[in-house]
Amino acid sequence: MKGLAKKVAITAVAVVALAAMMWPSTAAAQDARLGFIQRQRQIEQELQFDTGTGETKEQLLNFEWGGWFTSSYELFHDNGIISGGVITQGVHERHLAQYDLRLWGRANISSYAQVYARIRLGYVDWEVGDSLTSQDHYLDGPNLDRGYVSFDLRRAIEEWQGHRPSWTVNTQIGRQYVEWGTGLVLSLPVDAVMVNGEFGDLNVRAVAAQSINSIDNIDRSAAVAERLERDFYGVEIEMQGFEKHRPFAYALRAIDRTTTPVGSSQRYGYDAWYFGVGSRGILWNPKWTYTSEVVWETGRGYADVLTGPGPNELEDIQAFAADVQVNYFMGGVHKPRFSAQYTFASGDDDRVRPSDTVSGNLWGSNDYGFNAFGFRYTGYSFAPVVTNIHVLRAGFAFLPFPESDVFDQLELGADVFGYASAQTGGVSDVSAGTGSRSLGYEADTHIYWRIVSDLSLVVRYGVFMPGEAFLDGTSRHSLYTGVTLSF
Repeated sequence: MKGLAKKVAITAVAVVALAAMMWPSTAAAQDARLGFIQRQRQIEQELQFDTGTGETKEQLLNFEWGGWFTSSYELFHDNGIISGGVITQGVHERHLAQYDLRLWGRANISSYAQVYARIRLGYVDWEVGDSLTSQDHYLDGPNLDRGYVSFDLRRAIEEWQGHRPSWTVNTQIGRQYVEWGTGLVLSLPVDAVMVNGEFGDLNVRAVAAQSINSIDNIDRSAAVAERLERDFYGVEIEMQGFEKHRPFAYALRAIDRTTTPVGSSQRYGYDAWYFGVGSRGILWNPKWTYTSEVVWETGRGYADVLTGPGPNELEDIQAFAADVQVNYFMGGVHKPRFSAQYTFASGDDDRVRPSDTVSGNLWGSNDYGFNAFGFRYTGYSFAPVVTNIHVLRAGFAFLPFPESDVFDQLELGADVFGYASAQTGGVSDVSAGTGSRSLGYEADTHIYWRIVSDLSLVVRYGVFMPGEAFLDGTSRHSLYTGVTLSF
């Protein structure tokens, strides 16, 4: 216990010292709500200590449980208020402390079935006046974070009949995280029926899912921003017969169930098809890996009724997106790794708000802006949504002290980003104008430190330097520190 207490004390000192060193004195701006959502999604991905997909045991029935607790602090700025090309209110510094408890349990039925549930309970503690909602301090939950039943038909046949089929079908039903393709069009927790089949070298996935209403809508129009109401249906095929590559193709349908407010002349609806192709695999040797994906989006969505002479009309969607990432793992005791990534999503030059209905697509015109439900790490400070944008990223990470007893699991890393809009229309940061496509640059750093097997530290810091598209060219900074105890 003395050793653990000492390491906890070292952690606390490190957090305070890093915060003091990293936080700059210059004022900054941040598109508060969308940027905040993007950062929270990145943090959520980094703190997944148990996914519930571990190997089942050989006993007829056994039960496992665990959890983790995270205490974190964030500091960032909003973008103030810009009206008519004039800054009418300066940036506001926001402070947020969060306390997050996850408890999970898993019941394994022999080797072929599993029941999994995870509960989340959090406390949100904004500094007075800083909240992005109507409350500064509130309890969030308890909520069902994950909860599903899974069944492996091949393992069941093997146990029941004593032979192993060359094919298999797996089914998972309930609240789960679904990532389609490489996650460019869908990467969300949803309530879903997921079926996965392996037939020789062919892997086929099918999904029927419904969004969780408590998740924020991608349409940030005031009347519908707080609830994501979509149904998803899709099929994905992956070829596994190649030595180094796993090409895939998919079709995904997203149906909008958003309710139009009573008496509103503005109707809401964005029904889209996504058709994607891509591949994952190895390039020259196992040290070089890659992922790639290209998406065509079609469908119909409502335009902004105030931009036309008649009633609300559905307009055609014709949009594209692409992503490619290359990784290089050098090897050795420091385990350095390098990565380069390019992400593109088409835009519509007549949209002021790239994902919204209000101030969105003009009445009587096609919608060329790509909008989907996936996720890409696009920077910690700027954190733009993947719509109407080019993002170029280069990054590296390594273990600086691999032979140290205390710091052997400490990783340092950095990423640099360059941004440009695809069209002169708006991007997800409302403080960017539409007169220039130059959005700017960003540099991020991170520290991941597994202090002991069940205690971890995460520190993230990002600085964004706005380009010509922004009226306010002041650099923007964001800081996150979090300590997680798993059990």
